[in-house]
Amino acid sequence: MGIISVNESPELTLERLKDLPSYDDTDFVSRVTTAGVYGWDQPIPGTTPSGAGYRILVTDTGLKYNILRLLRTRGCEVIAFPASVSADELLERQPDG
Repeated sequence: MGIISVNESPELTLERLKDLPSYDDTDFVSRVTTAGVYGWDQPIPGTTPSGAGYRILVTDTGLKYNILRLLRTRGCEVIAFPASVSADELLERQPDG
């Protein structure tokens, strides 16, 4: 882990840092993934989706919404899944990508 300090001594800051869990001991993905499956239907504001209509499945491991907007703007059907989804579950949906 890292730490930023402004108003305390370096020694105290180092002690606080030692008490924090390491990056290896923290499951960041579980903190940011979605709880369930959802479709994304919002293109970039002011645009109309156009394109081939590919079905794109995305696993949310800290997903940026602009990626979904860009795919939707290009006419893709976009469906987001939690990080715990298996490859078999995704393939059952017969994605194009």
